[in-house]
Amino acid sequence: MQKHEKNDSNSQNKETSENHYEFKNSFSNNKGQINIGGTVNNIYKNVTQTLTSHPVYAILSVAGIFTIVILMVIFFAPPSESEASKTINSFHNAIIKEDIDTLKNIISVDDDAMELKEKYLQQLIKFSKENTKYLDKTIQIMQSQKALYEDEETDVGLLQQHSKENILNSGEFYLKKVSGLLSDSYVIGVRPQYLEIYMQNDNGIIKVDNKAVLKVSKTKNNTRIGPLFPGEYQVYCETYFDYAKMKVTDQSTVSLFGFDNTTSKSVQLTGNKLSIRTLFSGVKIYLNNQPTPFEVGKDKTDIYPVKFDGSQTLQGVVKFPWGESRSEKFVIKNGASYSLTPPLQENVKKEVWSVVEPFLKSRAEVLMKKDVNAYNGIMQTSKEDFKRKLDYHFKDGNFFVNDFAYDHDGIKSIKFMKYKLDSYNDYEVRYNEVLKKHEIQLKLIAFYEMVGNDGKVETNDLSSSFSDNYEHIELWVTFDHGEWKVVDYSSIG
Repeated sequence: MQKHEKNDSNSQNKETSENHYEFKNSFSNNKGQINIGGTVNNIYKNVTQTLTSHPVYAILSVAGIFTIVILMVIFFAPPSESEASKTINSFHNAIIKEDIDTLKNIISVDDDAMELKEKYLQQLIKFSKENTKYLDKTIQIMQSQKALYEDEETDVGLLQQHSKENILNSGEFYLKKVSGLLSDSYVIGVRPQYLEIYMQNDNGIIKVDNKAVLKVSKTKNNTRIGPLFPGEYQVYCETYFDYAKMKVTDQSTVSLFGFDNTTSKSVQLTGNKLSIRTLFSGVKIYLNNQPTPFEVGKDKTDIYPVKFDGSQTLQGVVKFPWGESRSEKFVIKNGASYSLTPPLQENVKKEVWSVVEPFLKSRAEVLMKKDVNAYNGIMQTSKEDFKRKLDYHFKDGNFFVNDFAYDHDGIKSIKFMKYKLDSYNDYEVRYNEVLKKHEIQLKLIAFYEMVGNDGKVETNDLSSSFSDNYEHIELWVTFDHGEWKVVDYSSIG
């Protein structure tokens, strides 16, 4: 293309020549000067005429243009990472700014049975602000999930500590990927939560948010509720104590916010408690003359429910093998302590000694014969233990009585003479867990006559310094099948 300029002298044609050009070898059918505007117009008319007369060309052209546009959108559109980050940031900012509407728009529950209420979102905001570690960890989990979705190469944080599967399944609020035709989108997923409630009473009712969920019985005292949206739920429990004629209730708030999908709550309704001690085990507690399920053990026992308004009485009752005994009855008052040990009846204190003399007489024979079967008045269940103790008397080839060693072969006979009550005797009572019986302790001193092979007789009355023919002995006796029996003994010198 060459531009031709006229001499200044030809001024009359100057304006016209500035808009005319000469094309060479551009159009074979044109020679000399052409008008460019007219040429473009002719091209447009020719293209339009061609497309009009050939519809297929028109469709292909439109499809080509559409394909180009799609490719440009895909190529120049923001990467999926930005979409994921935007979702995480929207969630975080909505918590900080307390934006309920945004939370509603970006949250998607995993189970349609989960009921999303505005109050739960308000509770989420409050909990997250009061427990910043919870919010920080939730965001950290979402960021790790985002890195996995976008195949980011990183070895920090949770990605270094946990497996891919573990991370994708973490968080009660988490980053959920929604696959689309052209691109992926992201929402905040919410995993279903469950509430397990255990009630340690044998009757009653459990309600959650004023809705009854379980009637408690001896065979059924727990329930599992869900799926639930994370939030705070009101748990109400109620039970009735027949022996106390009292209803006891409890209401508490249970939060399901956390990183476990199940929250457990255990409830034991007791009302006011009172600690009771007795001098021995096996004492049953009566409240207002009614038996309760409480029995005092080795340590103190808490009984319930009680009132401190003077409307209840308390008493300890024990069924000894030899008969029932009751403690003094007390009116319960706030801050008071009570001794509920039933006394040992005076007639029993006399009767119990009936087994002592037969036992001690047979004991002398046992020591002489080295035969535990010679014992009289003992529990058969105690024979093995008595044999073990008998063997102790003859250890190292000697015969020991009162910690003095004798040559048993030099003794011709051992005879029981008498006994007397030890000044320390206090009729202590204990409960034998094996026999399931109460026993009474008797402390006494037994005297023996020992005759040697040489005919020498030793009968000590505690007046001489050589007092090896008597022993301090403790007996534990009980009442079995209508008779007093020795259960155990200790020879203490």
